[in-house]
Amino acid sequence: MELKITAELDGMTVKQILYSHLALSRACVSRLKRLEDGILLENERVTVRATVRVGQSLSLALEDREEEENLAIEPTECEIEILYEDDDCVAVNKPSGMPTHPSHGHHGDTLANALVYYYKKQGVPFVFRPVNRLDRETSGVVLVAKNKAAAARLGAAMAEGHMSKSYVALLCGIGMPESGTVEGYVARAKESIIFREFRESGTESEYSLTRWTKLAQNAEYTLVEAHPVTGRTHQLRVHFSHIGHPISGDGLYGNEEGACGRLALHASRLDFPAKDGVISVSAPLPDEMKAVCKLLEGEPNE
Repeated sequence: MELKITAELDGMTVKQILYSHLALSRACVSRLKRLEDGILLENERVTVRATVRVGQSLSLALEDREEEENLAIEPTECEIEILYEDDDCVAVNKPSGMPTHPSHGHHGDTLANALVYYYKKQGVPFVFRPVNRLDRETSGVVLVAKNKAAAARLGAAMAEGHMSKSYVALLCGIGMPESGTVEGYVARAKESIIFREFRESGTESEYSLTRWTKLAQNAEYTLVEAHPVTGRTHQLRVHFSHIGHPISGDGLYGNEEGACGRLALHASRLDFPAKDGVISVSAPLPDEMKAVCKLLEGEPNE
């Protein structure tokens, strides 16, 4: 990473820039200190006590290196759609049926495997650091950090609520108002490692809030745009099931028989902070959901 020193940074120490300006973690700074080319000021190795001046160039070895790659994630050639990419992150349109990361029974068919292959083909060392995650059957935008600094910055932005997420969901049933909210607590059900349940009270880490707007409906289904303000596991699935309108095709919280042969939930948009403002990434509706939308009274904006 090359950082040109501006008037705003003039007179600061490298340490102040690393912690205050770039918000790097202590582990990340320790790694930079250990590397021979970890911190270079005007191409000369310096300590974090060095003071910078306007016009100077500060080079930080934040990019992943081959020895840091997770060899347990095998590169697998899978067709993936890159929605956005810069030096810090990549946003991918994950298809339904593809897990985000490897787990029991899924070691070579995940988004992690696909991205490792994508960068290996380019000869670029890559460590999989997802900023957000989607359930296996949910499609749409997944944001992945490409270095430790970006992972720390974007992870903090996610935790502090500085990212905006939009989903399109096809719900069972009709008669819903034009808009609404669901607020409560989402917690793991007893004796289950997967199933979550809605509760009227709970801990701070279980608090959940979803806002939604109706887009269209027919005699059986209602199409909504949903905005999860918090990010609890299975939040949208639990919330819509709680109000009596489970997501179509949700065998865990509703009815397995779906209108489009899958869980009808799509992460359509993600807005996240970047160095030069806010970046908005959108993922078009997959064909199977688009076909069902045509049967409704109108279609969502894409």
